Amino acid sequence: MDREIVRIISKSLLGEIAPREQDILDRWVDASPENRETYLRLKDTKSIVGQYGRYEFFEHNRKPLDFAALNGRRNRPRRVRWIAACAAAAVLALVVGIWQFSGRNDGHGSSKAYSSEFSDMLGGNNSAILILSDGRVIKVEDETGKLNDGHRTISNTGGRLIYNETEPPLIDKNVAAPFYHTLRIPRGSVYHLVLADSTEVTLNSDSEIRYPVVFSGSERTIHLKGEAYFKVAKNAEKPFVVNCPHQTVRVLGTEFNIHAYPADAKAFTTLVEGSVEVASGDHRVVITPGVVSVADGRTIQTMATDISFNTSWIENRFAFDNESFTDILAKFERWYNVKFDVSGVTSLDNEFFTGYIPRFKHVESLFEVLESSMNLNFRKEGDVVVITLNN
Repeated sequence: MDREIVRIISKSLLGEIAPREQDILDRWVDASPENRETYLRLKDTKSIVGQYGRYEFFEHNRKPLDFAALNGRRNRPRRVRWIAACAAAAVLALVVGIWQFSGRNDGHGSSKAYSSEFSDMLGGNNSAILILSDGRVIKVEDETGKLNDGHRTISNTGGRLIYNETEPPLIDKNVAAPFYHTLRIPRGSVYHLVLADSTEVTLNSDSEIRYPVVFSGSERTIHLKGEAYFKVAKNAEKPFVVNCPHQTVRVLGTEFNIHAYPADAKAFTTLVEGSVEVASGDHRVVITPGVVSVADGRTIQTMATDISFNTSWIENRFAFDNESFTDILAKFERWYNVKFDVSGVTSLDNEFFTGYIPRFKHVESLFEVLESSMNLNFRKEGDVVVITLNN
């Protein structure tokens, strides 16, 4: 499909088509029965949503929170209407997707070029590496069913590891030195974990968690690098403690998200339910639902937040709240296991963005969105994706 007609169809479906573009569309629709059939199918919004449910959660009417206005310390940056652009780009991606689904791509559209060039860059995989207490390394996607390291039986259901507290442990749970496992989630993957106390953890890409196979002693302590969403099982007598870069989080039973990648200068904790204590350096704060804490290893700041921005990844969405282009690309790199070269788009260094984008499985769908909304171009050079501005 010609790139220009894709853009015009997208604008037509959004009700934003200009008269000159309508003339071009009419001529294209009349050019062949196949074109007319395709356009009629695209106008059937219900059918589109039914076949391509990944676009259902576009929330282009939501009003994002402006952190710059909250903390009063950052200059208000130039804003881009990302949410509206994403709505248009989503329709564009749908047009291309349905055209390819129908087998009518003529080979001239950008989507096919992206598909062949970037077909090895996928997000949303269920891959993980489990390191047992004796040092053995297991690729969990290759070992479904029951796992046993001599200390605990583990259920692996494909995308989910379960340490079942109802099964008797193979070791004394009150031993002084518990046995630890480490679960590493590579870039491009997400994995779910149920700890021995029934605490549920969802781990984002490029993350690592170290935890005991059985919780012993007076605390339930685990170690995190990266991002994870926790649903902590309640136990008033044994607090749950998360040690991670720049901070320590202490809870009794609650839901919260931690974003603490070692390479980042700050760690973010967003509380969904209950309360948690965050410690960083000599500072300690207790946060309540709807509040995010920002820790740098020395101090802690807190502010009210729309929690959906910080937890959207567990619903398979990227969310950006007044974020720099560099920070956004870092999220894309983790999800698609890709490295970007942005030397050709330095003009975007001072741009900040707000909104939502689906975490597409195929990176070419993301590129379609960015190409449409930001006038960007993507090409692969070795293991690097070079980003430039379209002329």
